[in-house]
Amino acid sequence: MFTDLAGFTSYSETRPPEVVIRDLNRYFAEMEEIMFAYNAHLDKYQGDGIMCEFGTPVDLANYRLMAVVCAIKMQQKIAAKKYPWKMRIGIASGMAIVGLIGAKRQAYTTIGDVVNLASRFEKAAPPGAILIDNNTLEGVRPFVDVELKHDVSLSDSLVQEVRNKIQEKSDLLKEGNNHVKANLYHQIGQLYLAIMEPAEAVSNFEQALHLKPENTNFKIAFAEATLQKENHCKIQVRGKSKRVAAYEVIGLKDVLQDRKKLTASFERRYKDTVQLIDIPEDFILPSEVLDGRVGHGKVVALLAYAIAGELGIASEQMKIKIMQAGFLADVGLEAVPHHLLNRSKGGLSSEEYQEYMYHSIESIRILKNNGFQDKQLFDMIYHSHEKYDGNGVPDGLCGDKIPIGARIIAVADTYNTLTSWHPRRERWDIEVAFDELRNEAQKGYFDMKVVQALIRVLENG
Repeated sequence: MFTDLAGFTSYSETRPPEVVIRDLNRYFAEMEEIMFAYNAHLDKYQGDGIMCEFGTPVDLANYRLMAVVCAIKMQQKIAAKKYPWKMRIGIASGMAIVGLIGAKRQAYTTIGDVVNLASRFEKAAPPGAILIDNNTLEGVRPFVDVELKHDVSLSDSLVQEVRNKIQEKSDLLKEGNNHVKANLYHQIGQLYLAIMEPAEAVSNFEQALHLKPENTNFKIAFAEATLQKENHCKIQVRGKSKRVAAYEVIGLKDVLQDRKKLTASFERRYKDTVQLIDIPEDFILPSEVLDGRVGHGKVVALLAYAIAGELGIASEQMKIKIMQAGFLADVGLEAVPHHLLNRSKGGLSSEEYQEYMYHSIESIRILKNNGFQDKQLFDMIYHSHEKYDGNGVPDGLCGDKIPIGARIIAVADTYNTLTSWHPRRERWDIEVAFDELRNEAQKGYFDMKVVQALIRVLENG
């Protein structure tokens, strides 16, 4: 991810240097807080710009979602603080070379085509906008609204910079053996791809293959460039600048409008209730992004509130407390080892599942550190992974010994998990999710009265 401030130069030229440094440091401090919340690696400051990476050095699976949500929150902070400038953001995802660069003075940084693409997107983005590539979009599509930008221009200077590199390597072709020439042709082909000229890339990859027909990397590059040539040749533009498809991020989707889990009547009845949660979304969003469950807390909270009312809990104060507990229950996911959150195949062993479920204890610690003091709310969260038959965690409580709020949260959480898209699996149909909850209740995992209340709430709105 690259960021840059539009209008900062003119701003800095009309103010004393100490004022400029003060304002810039205040801006960086606020951006750092957001970036670190979403596990960004702050690579470097580039004047008033920022370069950072996601998914490295810790291999977190939802790095694309982290980057885009982080960018959205950074733009929101800029707007809320009413800075005298606007920010442009460019994001691209893919394979890159990452590591320590330098001799005596080293820096952990990233190089490669994906880095160049992100930088070009940042320069092409309108002030206040976020541009992402298709690879990034594939990791955020279920959660983010975007608008396709067919003709984002790459600046003349960027294209010329790449052309200069192409000329330098072309000059080297006059000397050297076939091995050197083959590698040069391959490098030139990669440079042509960077400025969206796949036809020239194909020609150079073909030359590389002619000299080293057994090279697997050359074969793959030739095949990929040929495919890009077929896809791009009709929109390729000759001249001073090139055009490439990009997507402008509009914002996060409203999970209450997801008709594959919530009915329109449910949304109409409870959409205003969300204000009663009275806890900022930003408090739980970083942990939701980690596990690829953006909006999970909001849905669980509203379902818990509705179930509590359906069960006859008359106290509005108690219903709100159950709703808040549902909203906060998974904030402790940030303490779950990343190899468990990232698990895409084979599922979790029984020991790993137990370790995962103990995040409710971590949730309590985080809440206490942030000034929460309500013991009743803590008990609901602490016991939200107990099972009705007594075989749950952390204390093995059974039946009505489990706080009613915890029993409600357990059902609401499971329903939303089953009916939500997740990076590790597809979502379930609502009726199938109902059947699964009934089956689990019959096995002793859930309170059947709570399951039936959930079904009534969603069927009747």
